[in-house]
Amino acid sequence: SQRDIETAVIKVNLDICPKTLRGKYAEYLISMNATEDELPFEAYVMQGVTNSLGKGIEVLMWQGDKTAVDDNVKKWANGFLKIAETEAEVIDVTLGEDVYDNIFKVYLALPEEVIERGAEIYVSPGNYRKFLAALVEKNFYHYASAEESAPEEFFFPGTDCKVVKTPGLIGVNTILGTFPKNLFYGCDMEGDEEVIDLWWSKDDRLYKLAAEWNSGMQIAFPNMVVLGK
Repeated sequence: SQRDIETAVIKVNLDICPKTLRGKYAEYLISMNATEDELPFEAYVMQGVTNSLGKGIEVLMWQGDKTAVDDNVKKWANGFLKIAETEAEVIDVTLGEDVYDNIFKVYLALPEEVIERGAEIYVSPGNYRKFLAALVEKNFYHYASAEESAPEEFFFPGTDCKVVKTPGLIGVNTILGTFPKNLFYGCDMEGDEEVIDLWWSKDDRLYKLAAEWNSGMQIAFPNMVVLGK
């Protein structure tokens, strides 16, 4: 059967005034007579904007909720968690206090077909840190050196199932398990940052920035999702 992706049109508008750098450490690097040909630190400004939009889209993908009308990030569309909560076929698991045990519960509830398709368990950055700490405490994992950073994903001991640090789940304890190709993000083009426009406005002598794109999420097979709450 078919499952539709309902996308929301999202638009962001920003005004950028170079004179806000007055009195800052970088003032000597800019020309205060800004013209349409030059935005001071344009590369850094645009990179900061696209990074911020990317983080917002990541949160929307996972925590989006159209009933959260006062949240400027989450209100546009339902994310994977909200979709999973409303689907009767999703396998629900009740979580406790121990993060390691919670991840194990989600793993045990995964259908065999999910395991065969390359199961992954998605957790918040905070819970992922607790998971790695538990691995060290249980002597299941050793860091090669103090200089090496922790991996962004790690196979649950004794399984071929990955536990994945998921920035979009920041601030929530919900855990979702499935295979990656079961989660779909729909948009109008591959590189949404390509639709960002930046121009100089002579009317109020400000740089104007506008970004507009579509975002929507869907789960292909709800019966192949385990939701731990």
